[in-house]
Amino acid sequence: NWYERLGESLRYPVYLSVDKDVFCEEEARTNWDQGILRMKQFERAFRIVARTQKIIGMDVCGEFPEIYGSPFEFQAASRINSRANRRLLELWKQIS
Repeated sequence: NWYERLGESLRYPVYLSVDKDVFCEEEARTNWDQGILRMKQFERAFRIVARTQKIIGMDVCGEFPEIYGSPFEFQAASRINSRANRRLLELWKQIS
């Protein structure tokens, strides 16, 4: 499985750049094509990386810009993205 290969392939400290468009729409909202990753899958991968190598930094991008869509769509996206951001921050806090 890819989780095992991930842990085996890391040789150096890791910097993670997380773009929320990799997540499915239930986990995060963007104004472009969404991926299929669930947050639990990301959390598992994150923990494998953290156990295998030092994570030296992380950034998160992929907010839903207010200028796209209706105000109701923006508010819904903001709620979902805030939840995702909190979960990502909690993961970071666990290793820092």
